[in-house]
Amino acid sequence: MIARELYRNIWQELASDKEMVFLAGPRQTGKTTLGGIIAEGFVNSLYFNWDIPEQRSRLLQNPSFFEEVDRKDASPPLIIFDEIHKYRDWKNYLKGVYDGSRNGYRFLVSGSGRLDIYQKGGDSLAGRYLLFHLFPFTLAELGNVRRPHEEFMVEPFAVSSASGSELREIWNSLGSYSGFPEPFLTARAATYARWSNSYARQLIREDIRVRFPPYRSETGWTCSNGFFLSSALRPGRKRWPGRS
Repeated sequence: MIARELYRNIWQELASDKEMVFLAGPRQTGKTTLGGIIAEGFVNSLYFNWDIPEQRSRLLQNPSFFEEVDRKDASPPLIIFDEIHKYRDWKNYLKGVYDGSRNGYRFLVSGSGRLDIYQKGGDSLAGRYLLFHLFPFTLAELGNVRRPHEEFMVEPFAVSSASGSELREIWNSLGSYSGFPEPFLTARAATYARWSNSYARQLIREDIRVRFPPYRSETGWTCSNGFFLSSALRPGRKRWPGRS
């Protein structure tokens, strides 16, 4: 497992200012895994997933269920709410949780990119949380070659010739299998083909239809704003920077 130290550091920085932090990002980028990595830094923690029927029933029957966390010491527990945005009244629920329990707990709320959609002026959660995003693997993260922002903006694709064969191997793997953890770590073309087809179907059926509701036009059903699925899921072989 890749530790994703960069994102854990972002969490620590945000959590030092706010008791509730939102973790958003594309599906299957490893948000649940990152939540587990963050939980390892706490003596006391509890994981909740709205998609698990038993856990969903527990919340509906007892909204303060997280107060029953099994404590090993007196330190504040980390409570992870995964996919809670699928609960119809999730914002009011988290508002009550934050206002009533923030002094004794830390909260990590994880979910898809839809968490961004729900950010609106006058939101009942405004001022109660900080948000950060988890993205697929990149060359900078895996190869530890992060550069200052100013330098990156001048030459975003520049890579030092002294970086060596390890970075080239990472670059080629990203080009062949994408930066999403499952196909990247498996590193098999057949696995990537199956994964990308399944991912595209989920993206169209769930995420895009939420963000761009279809409507009937003269030519039939289409997505609003002329939205088309990009070819980003099939990156293909990328040329190593500086090489012909």
